Amino acid sequence: MNRNLLTILSLVMLLIPMALTAQNTSEEIVMMKLDKNYLSEESTNASEVKARDNADLLLISRITEYFKEHFPDKTLSPDVLQNIQHMSMKRGEHTRVLSYIAIAVLSGEAPPATKPATEAKPATTDKPVNETKPATKPVEEAKPTTEAKPASKPAEEAKPANKPATEAKPAATQSENIAPPPAQDPNMTLQQWQMDVINEIIYAKDINEVNSLLNLFKSLGRIKKYGIVTNCPDRNATFWVIGSQGEGIKALLGPGSSSRRNYSTGENATLEDFKGNPALWFEFNN
Repeated sequence: MNRNLLTILSLVMLLIPMALTAQNTSEEIVMMKLDKNYLSEESTNASEVKARDNADLLLISRITEYFKEHFPDKTLSPDVLQNIQHMSMKRGEHTRVLSYIAIAVLSGEAPPATKPATEAKPATTDKPVNETKPATKPVEEAKPTTEAKPASKPAEEAKPANKPATEAKPAATQSENIAPPPAQDPNMTLQQWQMDVINEIIYAKDINEVNSLLNLFKSLGRIKKYGIVTNCPDRNATFWVIGSQGEGIKALLGPGSSSRRNYSTGENATLEDFKGNPALWFEFNN
């Protein structure tokens, strides 16, 4: 089976350009992944070509399963697979590549001439909460109160975390409910779509892109509300995204009164560990 897939992939590589030149945004990739008219898979690698090839191989496996379920008499061919398209974006020294193909191609209908309309960014009328740029607001010292007040002075310089945040890797197979966050909230479980949102946020290049992603997920109905430090209604009940002073995301913390699950590392951390870093909070829709 794997040998057949590798043979097909080798044929497809002759039909697809070796370089990916267009750079897309996180929002565009998210919208494509959510588009029901397409099948898609992604991969991240320091080599752009390897990332594309890995994503293609994953997509070919998915197409094979799709044929078995919907068109058992059909077989894969280079004529079909040459319609695989790609989106890519830089993430630090790595490149994230999304390979996708229109279901219309697989069903025998004519493929669309251009990218789907769902890739368009949300209307500008759906503006983020509080137009103040989130990167300019440092994290205040967390207190178990239900109403946060603006800090009169910037928080002290952040102490370096014990371990750097590692790049989140999408699991190949996951159950509908994921393991609960820290022990102080054992009854809280996250569904797969919530973990998908978390993984997309961890992929963001900086806190400003997180702000755009939260606005996108709010428009899609996945996020109920979000904002900056000074307008958080309940720090203990919300998720927190911690940015760095430059690029990258330091942590994504789950709810909790003290120790919280850090979804970037799988370990526990507190808000106090990231004093002085820009941050945004958010709350999932039920």
